Amino acid sequence: MQRSRAVFITGLVYAVIGLFLAGGGLWLAALGGSVFYVVLGVGIVATAALLLARRRSALWLFAIVLVGTVAWAISEVQFDWWPLASRGDIVFPMALWLLTPVIVRGLLRDQPVSYRSATLPLWIGVAASSVVLLIGLRSSYHDVDGMIAAQASTVPQSESDPQPVGDWRAYGRTQFGQRYSPLKQITPDNVGKLRVAWTFRTGDVATPEDSGETTFEVTPIKVRDTLYLCSQHQVLFALDAATGKERWRYDPRLVFNKTFQHMTCRGVSYHETAAGAVDSSGSPAPAECPRRIGFARVVV
Repeated sequence: MQRSRAVFITGLVYAVIGLFLAGGGLWLAALGGSVFYVVLGVGIVATAALLLARRRSALWLFAIVLVGTVAWAISEVQFDWWPLASRGDIVFPMALWLLTPVIVRGLLRDQPVSYRSATLPLWIGVAASSVVLLIGLRSSYHDVDGMIAAQASTVPQSESDPQPVGDWRAYGRTQFGQRYSPLKQITPDNVGKLRVAWTFRTGDVATPEDSGETTFEVTPIKVRDTLYLCSQHQVLFALDAATGKERWRYDPRLVFNKTFQHMTCRGVSYHETAAGAVDSSGSPAPAECPRRIGFARVVV
């Protein structure tokens, strides 16, 4: 009885998953994307129907679904690990669950068929998928081979990125990402006496259209007497570094929706045109670009 109940519940769950994938696949296909998710959804729904009918052929059919998914994934992304894993992160665990004794014995009941013969095709599919995933783990599609000029190492880091000692002009202060300030006023002896000098609130709060993960992770930068930072909706702020008073803000009014994985702005970039600089055409480079803002943002 327990085995039959497990097969029945599994059939229902697989039916829901299959319908969800088929429905999303139709939407994706209508937008010009791959039709594979429609085929995958139909295959899982058909497997669910066989499970509900307690037919052992469900295991064979899902073996075809699994192998087909792996073949499609390789055809799209070769053996690139993360894109490969994301295409099988649902189907592979579903295959493993179908191989558990509670499911297989519930399907076989009193039939004169061994566990091995009933599950062999699906085991072959799982083994093949595992080999593909292991190859993907060892892939190096995104490696970039290069060499650093030997003379570059002779340039003192302090001279390669000059800035006033009180400034913090990049995410890691310097382009080396040292995250070290040469200021010496704060020491181990007086750090415990630090007090809050001022507080600034961006006023940028979550909205009903935001994704589930909305975070404030910015590392501000300081250029002379101005502090620059951004909020999760990509609003840029310039503050008086001494008082925290807002000098100006710029809201690009970007369009967001709930399909984004998360909303975060981790920092801004700064560039100052050197005297006498020219652009690619040889014309004098603009000294002021108030509308050209560089965000280090993550909106997936």
